[in-house]
Amino acid sequence: MNFDEWKLRDIHKGNFFITDGIIDIERWSKSDFKVLFLLKEAYSDTPQSDGEWDLVEYLSQGSSNLKSKMWSTVSQWCFGLKKLIETNEVVCFDDNHKNNPEYNEAFLSCAVINIKKSSGYKSSDKDDLSKYVISDWDLLAQQIDEISPDIIICGSTWPIIKSQINHEKCGEWLYKTNEYHFVDFWHPANHYPNKLNYYSLLTVLKLNIDKWYGKV
Repeated sequence: MNFDEWKLRDIHKGNFFITDGIIDIERWSKSDFKVLFLLKEAYSDTPQSDGEWDLVEYLSQGSSNLKSKMWSTVSQWCFGLKKLIETNEVVCFDDNHKNNPEYNEAFLSCAVINIKKSSGYKSSDKDDLSKYVISDWDLLAQQIDEISPDIIICGSTWPIIKSQINHEKCGEWLYKTNEYHFVDFWHPANHYPNKLNYYSLLTVLKLNIDKWYGKV
């Protein structure tokens, strides 16, 4: 994605801008099932200052090298979804997953984008995020189309974006458009136990697997 037009929009001018997208193009292209996480906002210590930061470059270190619990959670979800596709089963939650390189590989094979790409704060406000969705939806839709995922897991973002999309409900927490399936789920930085997050997401996806995965 070329972010030049994005950065020039009035809502972003003069503010710290954070780019995002596919973490590892080569791994993404080789992945049999492509997962996009649609999140709220990345943040910086100086959101109202000029500057730019590349989230993809940061995430390319791999989840095993990142300190944030959030990215460890994302790696668990990626791995669980990969195994669900391969086996049609929810594999057991692993507390020691950081020692398993398969989790890191699954993480590096996904994509991550935020609906708000500048002036990010640690704590998000729904009304504030909605302003960015209204301003930037054409570019967000273009970015999603360029990434072309097989499934989009919304981290507490579905209620904010759903008014922009013609969709229908096709399962528990699951919505479809002509092109994509969206999962309305919690943000990976939520404070629920990791095990609850993992089994909630994977169990619901297994129950609805015939709705979003055509090879069952």
